[in-house]
Parts: sequence; structure tokens; C-alpha cells
Amino acid sequence: MFSPPNYSASENFLAPQLGPWTVFLYLHRKPILNAVTEAAPLLRGRLLDVGCGNKPYASLLHCTEHVGVDVEQSPHRREQMDKIYDGRTLPFDDEEFDSILCTEVLEHCLDPQHVVREMWRVLKPGGHALITIPMVIHHHEEPWDFQRFTRYGMEQLAAQAQLKVVWVKARGRVYAVALATFYSALSYTLSRRPLIDAILWAIWPVSLIVLWCESMRQPPTPISLGWQMLVQK
Repeated sequence: MFSPPNYSASENFLAPQLGPWTVFLYLHRKPILNAVTEAAPLLRGRLLDVGCGNKPYASLLHCTEHVGVDVEQSPHRREQMDKIYDGRTLPFDDEEFDSILCTEVLEHCLDPQHVVREMWRVLKPGGHALITIPMVIHHHEEPWDFQRFTRYGMEQLAAQAQLKVVWVKARGRVYAVALATFYSALSYTLSRRPLIDAILWAIWPVSLIVLWCESMRQPPTPISLGWQMLVQK
């Protein structure tokens, strides 16, 4: 909260804190956490974690088995990876899993439509999948960053894979996008301490006002930081 966050630390997935240094992290991670928590009762049985990384949400899930798959070039440690994915065909049989979790992965896929169809193939009928993806965010895990999706792009991914959309939730609205974009620009402009500390604390009250505006009731958003989508086969 009071110093640069460790983006890979487990607490920044399971309990993201809002502070002068963590606004950007909070705006992205808190909605994903909320979506995983809401979907967790439906993500049961044998669960496949596509692009599992370090399985940051494992403690929130009620599944009986948590199988992680990731690509060879993943920047994350391999301790949590049960299988290596070649980027095309998931190394599992048809209808092998009761549920699927896929958080912040599809933007790194050259053919996300094919990946979602593969999820459909290994998912049992009636099973649920939670998919999250960013829309407004800086380039990350470069050079493996290829896609951004609108709400309609997410829904089209589901339709092409014959998956029924249960719900789609925006990751913040106009004020959240504006604030996150400002913090992203600031981080690329000024990063030397203690100058950046002074600036972050100086603008902290303004950030709280913007976040209050974000919390007010608003019409449907024309832009979002990302999307969380629950689907069913």
C-alpha cells in the first residue's frame, strides 16, 4: 500500500489493497477476485486452470482436483503446472473436466477462438467456465501480448464455441479506466523515488474522489478495463 507492489505476490490476488501505490493493481485485481469468489460454487469437481501460472486463486475454489496447464514460455514458476500446453491442443481427453478457470490468458493467445473451443471440448456438458480478460491495459508479458476484447468480443468467443453466457461483468467503468490510464502514464513518466512517492501522495485525495465517482450509479459503460464472463456448456 505504501511502496511499489509485488504484482506476483499471493496477497495481491487474494486481498488487493487500495493505496497510493496500488491504485492500478487494485482496479484490475479486485474485480477479478470478486468474479472468482462469485463463480467459485459453480467451479467444482475436477477443474482445469488454463494458463494457471502460480494458481493464485486455488484457495478460493471448492473443486476436488485443481489441474493446471500453461505454456513452455510462461514467466511463472513451473511448480504449479501439471501439464505443458503447446498453444493449440489442450493435452486432455474430451469432456474430462467439470469446470474451467481461465484468468488473464486469452490476450496472450494468437488464436483465442481456438483456445476457447478447446475449453469447450474438454469441458463436460453442464460444466461452467470463468474467463477473464483485460481491455484497457499496458502491454505486458511482452512480446506475448496480442489481443484485447470488448464485451461483444467476449460474447462472440462464447457463441463461436457453443457456450452459453451466464453473465458478463465489466471491470470498472469510465472513471476507473481514466484513473488507471493516468496511473499507467505516470509510472512510465516518473519512477524515481522519493519524487514518485510525493506525487502519488499529492494526488491521492483526487484519486479517492474519482473512485467515489466510479462507485456512483451510472448508465451502461462505453468502456472498461476488462471483462469477467461465466459460461456454461
